[in-house]
Amino acid sequence: MNLYKMITLLAPFAPYIAEEIWEEMGNKKSIFETSHWPEYDPDIIQELEIEIAIQINGKTRNTILITVNDSEYEVIRKVKTSEQIKSYLDGKTIIKVFYIPQKVINFIVK
Repeated sequence: MNLYKMITLLAPFAPYIAEEIWEEMGNKKSIFETSHWPEYDPDIIQELEIEIAIQINGKTRNTILITVNDSEYEVIRKVKTSEQIKSYLDGKTIIKVFYIPQKVINFIVK
């Protein structure tokens, strides 16, 4: 984040400190006269990775980090190769997999 934007965001909450920093940065006019509120940029707030819960027969056993663009197939592959989950799946038959995108994956095993 740009220092000028940060000082502009600080100004409404701590006007005297923001004004002093603004002057120290070499600005002649007041921060309230010259600065503009930063524009909203949706690309900055988007998360690239999220954490989802892994459930076996409805009980949460672990979580895993996935990218936002991962398909259901990729998520299932990542879970099956996870060391913490292998013990729950070894020697068992997967009956059904429920996947709620970006929230939870649930394996029904027998």
